Amino acid sequence: MKKKSFFYFIPALLIGTVLCVGCGQKEKAAEPTEDVKTDSVVKADTVMPDQGLETTQKEMEEAKTFLEDFYKGLDKDQLNYAFVKKHTTRNAIKYLADNYEYDCDGSDCLATWIFLYEGGGDTGPLKKRTFEMLDEATCKVSQTYEGYDSKDYKYIVKLGVVKDGDKYKIDTIEPLVSGND
Repeated sequence: MKKKSFFYFIPALLIGTVLCVGCGQKEKAAEPTEDVKTDSVVKADTVMPDQGLETTQKEMEEAKTFLEDFYKGLDKDQLNYAFVKKHTTRNAIKYLADNYEYDCDGSDCLATWIFLYEGGGDTGPLKKRTFEMLDEATCKVSQTYEGYDSKDYKYIVKLGVVKDGDKYKIDTIEPLVSGND
């Protein structure tokens, strides 16, 4: 009888041995071998550079440079409508046309002063202009003009820009502050 019961144990031992050997092989396979180059393994605690942040900063700089160049051209000739139209979208052109409150010889008059100061206001020479990017598509342009009675005139406008192909254009215009200090 003892021989019979021993033979019943043999298949169970074989199955158990195979399972244990298989488990050990799985653990070994999960460990990298010495042939694996550690350069190609990225550790979980390694900090990868944020490409999105880098792109956003680059876009902000490009948009700011575009606006600085736009204002240089505007300072040369505020009434150069062809220049303004070249650097603005239809949305911005419509806004400028809708805000032109004076008699117009043609149908293409634009309130280009909105980029510089509030219409109807008397300002002296420009003292200072700053560009503050609020995000990659929005800039606050602050301008200080020499005022009268020792009070400077401040004007702040928020501009939204969009990329049209590989160039930027002004899409939205929102005057924020206008007045004497």
